[in-house]
Amino acid sequence: MSKRGFMAAFLGLVLALILAACTSAPSPTDGASAKESAQRELNNFIGLGQTDVALNEEDISRHLDQVAAVLNRIDSQPEVLSAFQQLLEEVLGKSIPTSATFAPPLEQRLVSRQPPGMLTVPAGQPASQATPPSRKDRFTDSAAWRFITEFVKTLIGSQVPGGEVLDAADPEVARAILISRTRTASYNRCFDNLSSCADGSDPAFNKVAAGDYAEAFKIMASTAATVPSGGSVYDGTYTGTFTYEYQEEKPDAEGRFVWGPWIAARFTLTVTLRSLAPDVVFRQAGATSVALPITHVVVSDPDFGAGASGIAPLFGSAATLPLDLPTTPLNPSLAGMGMVILFPNGATLLTENRAGALSVGFDGRTLSNSLDPGIQGRTWIADTPQGPVGPPNPSGFSRNYKYTSWRLQQ
Repeated sequence: MSKRGFMAAFLGLVLALILAACTSAPSPTDGASAKESAQRELNNFIGLGQTDVALNEEDISRHLDQVAAVLNRIDSQPEVLSAFQQLLEEVLGKSIPTSATFAPPLEQRLVSRQPPGMLTVPAGQPASQATPPSRKDRFTDSAAWRFITEFVKTLIGSQVPGGEVLDAADPEVARAILISRTRTASYNRCFDNLSSCADGSDPAFNKVAAGDYAEAFKIMASTAATVPSGGSVYDGTYTGTFTYEYQEEKPDAEGRFVWGPWIAARFTLTVTLRSLAPDVVFRQAGATSVALPITHVVVSDPDFGAGASGIAPLFGSAATLPLDLPTTPLNPSLAGMGMVILFPNGATLLTENRAGALSVGFDGRTLSNSLDPGIQGRTWIADTPQGPVGPPNPSGFSRNYKYTSWRLQQ
């Protein structure tokens, strides 16, 4: 055989092998039975749920997105979802409620930005008659998550009193599912209130840290928040802190004007939000937001003129907030969402309202600036009759400002 003929035969063999590989290589799910796929995803869920996650928004958000991806793969294939339910029942040794139903893939829910159960307004119906959003965790729309939740409820109901012995066909795997479900839910809860988890004031997270997963699950189930009929998830009073830094240009020992060090400062703000009747609901890029008037304000900085007992701000003071909760890097706030407060003395306070600048917890009880690096140093802005916020400046030295953060909580 000539050299040219050998090369042609060799390339032909390589091409044949490539074509065979392309036609025979299974997809992640096509090459496995539904039960094998369900088992693989259950293993993934258990592994993720037992992973320690740092208590910061970035790491928790990443972890929750990974769990959501697992649930989505189960939800998106009815035969895998059915096999997943059967697998849970085999571990438990008994049937679990079948109220969980097929849910659309997570990416569809993120694109729509309005998952089932959120605000729905039929054509021609006033927004005030829409179904109000519920304070819920981010996985409520997942059928797989609901199966896991019912599994844990049944498992805890059969727990031997006073001990960790679980009445299940496979106690070891059952306990692993309990741990993963509870830890994942606790991280979801901490995402909304990092400080409570970090300082030990969240009872559910404390139980998780102590290894009492059944009691942690019960606490989270009993403290699930609900929205009053006809109200908004945001109705109520929020209190928190606005922080900033400033530096002054002052003469040094030789009389030259130089910029001094950055000085940290803050003030506290309390605002009351009340939903409108009918609600003012906006739709933008498939997302839904609601505007709530700000009816009362108290500010510790006297330049805003609110006084110790607070004031009613001027007309136009409002918060425009998302109804698809929580906000995450995959589900960011849209442009225009934020807060505007107009004070009777002429002062104004505005939060940065560019896309992705607002962070809202899963139940709407925590509002803050996001960690978007594009807004650092300008997360909010304010002006008063005396000029920018800050201590008195009788000498009139020039100042630079960085508006570093804000956070409000019900």
